[in-house]
Amino acid sequence: MQRFREVQAPQSDIYKYFGSSPVLLWEIDLHKQRIAAVFESGWSDYPFDLVELLKNPNRRKELLLPEDLPELNNAMHSLQLGQYANAVFRLPDRTGAMKWFKITGEIQNDEELKIFGHLTCVDDILGDANRKPLIAKLESAEVRKEQSSSRKTSALTRRLGKQTSVPAMLAIINESQTAPEFQAVMFSHVMAEKEQVAVYYAGSAFEERTQGEIFSFEGTIAEAMITFNMEYMIVEDTMESLKPIDWALFVPNRVRSYLALPIYDEGLITGVFIVCANDPNRFSEAQINHFQILAKPFSAALKKLD
Repeated sequence: MQRFREVQAPQSDIYKYFGSSPVLLWEIDLHKQRIAAVFESGWSDYPFDLVELLKNPNRRKELLLPEDLPELNNAMHSLQLGQYANAVFRLPDRTGAMKWFKITGEIQNDEELKIFGHLTCVDDILGDANRKPLIAKLESAEVRKEQSSSRKTSALTRRLGKQTSVPAMLAIINESQTAPEFQAVMFSHVMAEKEQVAVYYAGSAFEERTQGEIFSFEGTIAEAMITFNMEYMIVEDTMESLKPIDWALFVPNRVRSYLALPIYDEGLITGVFIVCANDPNRFSEAQINHFQILAKPFSAALKKLD
């Protein structure tokens, strides 16, 4: 299958292939966990945002029939993990009539970490969908060689080492900013045996949240980082994210962007260190080493709490 972004034909020519039938061509950037429309046509009878439907679980719950919802949710989760997936489900048109649609997507280049796919109406030709198993694979990540600690890291390490709880350590990190670089800092502790994460916070964005709040491991930052052996994750805008955790935790608390770094123990990711901002596009790859200065001593202090 040719990549959609490489198609050079004018839109007038692309219309010839689909006619008036609703079609959406889309791509997912797995490193940024973001979905974007490449081409869409024929949706005038469907008064809702198609990309929002695919990225926002709450919107899917509003529009889909209860019996169709699990299949689409499972497919979107598999796509989020870089796996082939398809799903058949119904959507309401402007009159409320339910029409059948099919979504299909697969990764085209493992190194590029991008998925290309399409959403089309199959109401007139609906048959049995050829589904492949949707399997979530969790892989161990290797520890990268640490850089030598700076004086700032050493000082922070000493301060963190005196603390007796994760929230207290995060508060120290939040207060250590010499300029307002972020509005909150978080730690997501992976509890693999329970398939859950416990989340701790410091900063204005999460003042009303409960420390140690429990979330399902599925759909979290940790799951994506473990699956793809990521050394970092930058979400430029949570409003464009595919991860359910972003819509359950970040969007309601007005966090629009974040940078996440893995915390290792004996070569395995056991948690994620996250700095958050209230505005989109706050973080970049150029800042990774800078925030490692905060994550490294935090990781060392965590081990002393055990």
